[in-house]
Amino acid sequence: MTKTLPLLAIVLVLAGCRIDSNIRESARCDGSLNSTEETVDDVFDADGDGYFDAEDLSCQETYGPEELDCDEEDPNVNPGVAETFCNDIDDDCDPDTLDAPDSDGDGFTPCEGDCDDNQALAAPGLPEEACDGIDNDCIDTTLDGPDVDQDGWTACDDCLDDDPNVNPSVTEVVCNGLDDDCNDQTLDGDDFDNDGFIHCFDCDDNDPLRYPGATEICEDGIDQNCTGSDEDCAPPTWDGVWSTNQVNYSCASNQVVFDFNAVSVVDTNPNISFTFVGNGNSPGTTSGTLGGGDTFTSTLFIGGLCDEQYDFDGTFTSGTTFSGTLTATFTDNSGTGFGCIDCTNQTWNLTGTR
Repeated sequence: MTKTLPLLAIVLVLAGCRIDSNIRESARCDGSLNSTEETVDDVFDADGDGYFDAEDLSCQETYGPEELDCDEEDPNVNPGVAETFCNDIDDDCDPDTLDAPDSDGDGFTPCEGDCDDNQALAAPGLPEEACDGIDNDCIDTTLDGPDVDQDGWTACDDCLDDDPNVNPSVTEVVCNGLDDDCNDQTLDGDDFDNDGFIHCFDCDDNDPLRYPGATEICEDGIDQNCTGSDEDCAPPTWDGVWSTNQVNYSCASNQVVFDFNAVSVVDTNPNISFTFVGNGNSPGTTSGTLGGGDTFTSTLFIGGLCDEQYDFDGTFTSGTTFSGTLTATFTDNSGTGFGCIDCTNQTWNLTGTR
């Protein structure tokens, strides 16, 4: 009895195989349900994934490529499956879908470490290019740019890579003079008068003519440039050549000749000098000082048998005009009464313009 049971089991198994084999041989992959099938053509779908044996001629005649299974032993391989790269399997049963593609044509496939197969500038062995947003060498630890302040943001995106408290992840701090979040649109403060300076630093954010660096108008009672005070005006300078009325006089056998119609002024406040410009030799250059109210006094003394004393005094009445009096005094030192020959004291009222 113990010998009969194993033999009977073997007979039954072999009989079953003959039955399955006979079913497969008698069945036809025709898209119709027949008496040997539980579902349509199920004997031609060994792995039960809903796709039929691509090697069977009758299935090839009945079904299109999108319904044929290239591997009837693996339910994870059929036309409905997405291709998995680098597993050495034709997952989607499409030979045109490469298991190791080189989509960007850079000579490297994802299987060989190409970290971006749609970017020809990314492949193992390529040098890393700073700030191009690409992992060129396919090494995660190679940064796309320097991170000097070690805040996790490279200089490509960090607007101040010397300060770890300034980067795109930081919240903007008002009125600290920094673009904390590296976003030009996030203002450091309000600019109510739209003069380009926020209220934190604008001394009057309701007046667009007042802001740091504005042109200051001296002594107008307004602090235009936000320095904290209205600036004093610089004292005017009277430097330059001024036209005057014509003066002509000569004496001492033409040794003293007045012939001018202009004065050259050199202003080194409080000192000032006047050089009379023309064809004569007198009075030459008088020197003196500026006084209050833009007044001036100047003199020139020439000693000899006849002392010559020249005095020029007056007032600058505006930035372009002056009025003055030129006096020439001659004193005989010879004891003869003839030291000055025919020179007599003279006075001229001068008006100058520039």
